[in-house]
Amino acid sequence: MKSWKKPTNELIERTYGTMKKQFDHEYFFTRLKNPLWIQPLVERGCFQSPPKMKKLPGGYIQTPVWPELRYLKNVVMDATDEVLEVVRALPEADNPRVYDDILDITLQLDAKRSAKLLSKILESTELEHPIWGHEYADVLVHWTEGNETSAALELTKELVEFVPDPQDKIKRQQRRERPKDPAAIATIAAETQLNPSPRSNSMEYRRILLKGVRPLAEKEPYKVACVLIDATHNMIRLRTHQEDLLRDVDYSASWCDRLTGSEGDYETPEKSLVHTLTFVCEQVYEKLPDSVIELDITLRKQKGDVFKRLRHHLYSGHPNETTKPWIRQLILEHGDYHLGEYRYEFQRMVKCACDYFGESLLNEDERERIFSAIRSGPSKANRQMWLKWLGQEFTEEGFRKRQRHFHRMQFNPFASLLSGDHASYFRELEMGANDPISDDNYPPRKTRGGHVFTRSPRSPEDLANFADEELLSFINEWDEIEDIFEGNNLIEVNVQGLSAAFQHVFKDHIIPVPERRRFWMENSERIKRTTFVERMIYVMRDRIAARDLECLDEWLTFSEWVLSHSDDSENEIYDIHADESPDHPNWYSCQWAVIDVIRACFGKDVKAPLQARGQLAKLLDTLCTQSNWRLDRDLSENKPIDEGINNPRCRALEALVDFGFWLRRIDKAINVTEVVEILEKRLAPTAEQPLTPPEYAILGKYYNQLFQLNEAWATEHKSDLFRRDDFPTWLAAFDNFLGFNSLSKRTFEIFFEIFKDDFDFALEHLWAIKKQNRPDGKLIDMIGQCLFIFYLEELYPLRGEASLLEGYYQASDDDQEQWANLFDYVGHRLWNVTEHLNIDEKKRIIDFFEWRFEVGEPLELQQFTYWLRAECLDPQWRLSAYSKILDITKSEDMSIHMEVEALCDMLPDYTEKVIECFHKLTKDIGDKNLSIYTEEATTILQAGFRSSDHDVRQNAERAHENLLRIGRFDLMELGN
Repeated sequence: MKSWKKPTNELIERTYGTMKKQFDHEYFFTRLKNPLWIQPLVERGCFQSPPKMKKLPGGYIQTPVWPELRYLKNVVMDATDEVLEVVRALPEADNPRVYDDILDITLQLDAKRSAKLLSKILESTELEHPIWGHEYADVLVHWTEGNETSAALELTKELVEFVPDPQDKIKRQQRRERPKDPAAIATIAAETQLNPSPRSNSMEYRRILLKGVRPLAEKEPYKVACVLIDATHNMIRLRTHQEDLLRDVDYSASWCDRLTGSEGDYETPEKSLVHTLTFVCEQVYEKLPDSVIELDITLRKQKGDVFKRLRHHLYSGHPNETTKPWIRQLILEHGDYHLGEYRYEFQRMVKCACDYFGESLLNEDERERIFSAIRSGPSKANRQMWLKWLGQEFTEEGFRKRQRHFHRMQFNPFASLLSGDHASYFRELEMGANDPISDDNYPPRKTRGGHVFTRSPRSPEDLANFADEELLSFINEWDEIEDIFEGNNLIEVNVQGLSAAFQHVFKDHIIPVPERRRFWMENSERIKRTTFVERMIYVMRDRIAARDLECLDEWLTFSEWVLSHSDDSENEIYDIHADESPDHPNWYSCQWAVIDVIRACFGKDVKAPLQARGQLAKLLDTLCTQSNWRLDRDLSENKPIDEGINNPRCRALEALVDFGFWLRRIDKAINVTEVVEILEKRLAPTAEQPLTPPEYAILGKYYNQLFQLNEAWATEHKSDLFRRDDFPTWLAAFDNFLGFNSLSKRTFEIFFEIFKDDFDFALEHLWAIKKQNRPDGKLIDMIGQCLFIFYLEELYPLRGEASLLEGYYQASDDDQEQWANLFDYVGHRLWNVTEHLNIDEKKRIIDFFEWRFEVGEPLELQQFTYWLRAECLDPQWRLSAYSKILDITKSEDMSIHMEVEALCDMLPDYTEKVIECFHKLTKDIGDKNLSIYTEEATTILQAGFRSSDHDVRQNAERAHENLLRIGRFDLMELGN
């Protein structure tokens, strides 16, 4: 165990005397670890005045830290009983942050001791502005695991309760005084809806119930059930107006459609509470069968539909001799068999009970009375309602269908008890129905809280059995969209689902059979919806990628047919469902699919034959030269490259480059004439579709690859691809050339010669680049970085008229942040060098530094952090340079830690220089002192204190004083 020194009165007074600011106060106590300070602080009354919460203008609040309480958190494990005594004696506070720390302390103590803090934690639940609730769940788990369930139950009672709507009284009064005008009823109902809430937010409340209350329920299910029943009753009372309470109406069908399940983090608090109550009651049934009757009596006493639904749910999951009379009573008392549909939980209870008990559940007379009532419905009033609702569209045949559906739904739960005429009638109803009945067909029907999926109206297996002509007719004509709920998910039966099923059929049943494949190739014009064409192309792509090239000629011919359809309509491009339209087909997505087919042929493992060259070139020619409504009308508001990578004509240019490298993999000496021919067609002044900025952006991105394919052509046409006579297109191309090309050492000199005029142009127009390019100035940074590399490669001198680098600094003279970015880039580049620089490189680097130091821009020089850490440079030089920089600038907050770390690394061999830098670093450091870690500061200072050199020791002492002066009390005892 660590040995602690008891603080003297003199030390305590000196400490308090140096703490001039609140920051100093917080810094000291949040780092103090000596438990022997507890008693002196108690004697000074330090734990009697918790900081109060402050209310600020605009409804904001401020919750100050209590540093002395943070200290107790630090020492609780070394002085448990003393801390416990102090915390229990703390005065009540209105500051949530105080109780946050008490919860932290609670979680550090063992369960038995921490339960003694229950009264303090209960205080926190009454705060006007509650604390974050996530730690409450941890406390409940802590106490449950430690068998302190009584304390956990007391805390649970407070945590699960709802509090009234802030406007509760006003809304209730408005409801009582509502006008009698029927037109105003809906409006006033919406305006007076009551919205009680738990004290925690929804996510925290759900975590308390899931992580804290449920584990407690596994140990004390009945007691927890009683707590949650009370909380649910109170919640319903708070959200329901008096007239509805008198009628036992709680509208739970709307705010809790299911008693089990979860909506994840978006589940409402009401649902979370009811779901947990259901879980806990299930635990009673499973673990405490002797308490089931008592639980049932408690549930029966509660008003509201949700408790009756809960009883139905529990009985359906536990049909036995105990629940049988309860189930019978509910079935026989149900008087609406001929009026309305069963509730979800009621029909489940009936079905489970009928299946489990059989005919012993109901005698013959009881069954006949219920079944006759079902067949007598719907009532005459229901018929009149339908007549009024449908008006002239009402038909007797339609109402008879409604009756039959109603009878089927009502009979379904009793299916196992049906006999004779009733059984025959139900079988007839079942045979005439399209879909089986599921639990989710009964109200309340599940809300859309889950995922949305698509489904085909017919399965792939069913579609595979269609003859080709029949299948073609079906995919052309089917358009009956339908929504189905399964569990918590919405299933949309739509064309998208049908096309996905068709893709499976095309892949597995049509492609392998030549006759069927031929039918679809020959009848492609008859396919009305292009989404099915797109699916066919993707099957072709996948076969090619799987190296199945037997039908490659057919696939490419089919692709040619696809591209023969133009796509230059505004509506076609922007209607996302146009490819599902049989009347206005859209070919945009199909163009994308063809590009995928083409690029699949270029896969390294595919090895498409050279004989496909002509067809592939023809496809690429069409794609690269076709009209494109969006590009040709310059509609994009995106950056050129963003538009380019999302446009098929631009992506076709990428595929064209891939085509060239595919040819070269087949034959290194082959002449890629098609690439340059297509590009020259687009570059020609008479081109039908002139190149647009997004296409220039793509070509700039791939200029290096074009250079590799045909160096002479790329050099000759460089000015056509980087048009300095058209600034926007030049900017698009040059930006992406720099951004996407990592040039090798061999190509630096080549590209410097090719692009020197462009860099001159860039420097002349740096202001325009800054205005039109990205606001982060990335292109300007890249220009500076390239120019620095050219300098480092000795392609021009550092200074003078021939220096592009000096031209860069002159052109960016109004933005020193660009200078800082380049200086930082050089530092990173040096830091990543794994070997020492040669003499010439080192000289150029040092010359560059001396030049920038001579300029003396602090914003630039404070980016020395990575220079200091660059091991390719001499440590003595780095420290000397850093020392000079510290004389004229200050380090940034984020870099101080890395700089101190670098100083520690060089400390053993360069103690004098390191201590000198550290002394300068700590001058006027202010709040940045937090970035200096105690261990590293201690290492440096102790090395200085131990030095035999008077100047070194003096610098160490000065650095120590600097740190103490700004509140680094963790270093107080050093040097004593």
